[in-house]
Amino acid sequence: MLREAHGGTAGGHYAGNVTARKIWQAGLWWPTTQKDAYEYCKRYDLCQRMGQPTEVARMPHQPILPLEPF
Repeated sequence: MLREAHGGTAGGHYAGNVTARKIWQAGLWWPTTQKDAYEYCKRYDLCQRMGQPTEVARMPHQPILPLEPF
């Protein structure tokens, strides 16, 4: 279940808390769901190889100025 919720068709390689919420939304629960999801995501090979996005890869934030009131 952890593999499917993290990297399967329903997954998106999110962090442990999002993976745990996906498991709960599927109607499953066990006492160590959050801890298991966190440990699984921390050790997932593909996510560890990718790492965090660099500053160059991130999109710059541009403020949007309203031209007229709503």
